[in-house]
Amino acid sequence: MAAELPSSLVVTAPGVPFLAEDRSQLEAAVEAARKADLAVIAVGDLAGMFGTGTSGEGCDCEDLSLPGLQGELVEAVLATGTPTVLLLVSGRPYALGAYASRCRAVVAAFMPGVEGAAAIAGVLSGRLNPSGHLPVAIRTAQAVSPARTSQRRSAGSPRACPTSTRALCFPSATVSRTRPSHVRTS
Repeated sequence: MAAELPSSLVVTAPGVPFLAEDRSQLEAAVEAARKADLAVIAVGDLAGMFGTGTSGEGCDCEDLSLPGLQGELVEAVLATGTPTVLLLVSGRPYALGAYASRCRAVVAAFMPGVEGAAAIAGVLSGRLNPSGHLPVAIRTAQAVSPARTSQRRSAGSPRACPTSTRALCFPSATVSRTRPSHVRTS
């Protein structure tokens, strides 16, 4: 971020870890946000396999809330009143409905790879303006996981999807009520 915004002072604070219940850096992150003109909260997943991370092979979760204490961090930073951008770097679409309306923006980067940090910084600075359709629905409420998040494309504005668990549907993500043409019934 410092390279993207050379005339700005960029302050970072660790916040909370992915897996451990450690709040020792939480207040420092909240205080940094309180003093800032804009807070960017980076939350999401730790890639791993079979329990060594929060997303990856064998890393299913019980619901779609943010892992560990990350939800507590988001709530604490939002409570400061500082304009906030929520940055989700994850392997699954978490339920963000409790936060989305209180954030200036929500940016999702699904495990972006080695050039991901530079790309995310370019998006956050405004240098890059990617476009496209989100191929998944971001749920507004926690639900049992794994949950179906793949959706059919259609035009329109974000709205609640007509599903049993509320989801925030973007213009490219609405629920299909018809059987796909490749599915046959006997």
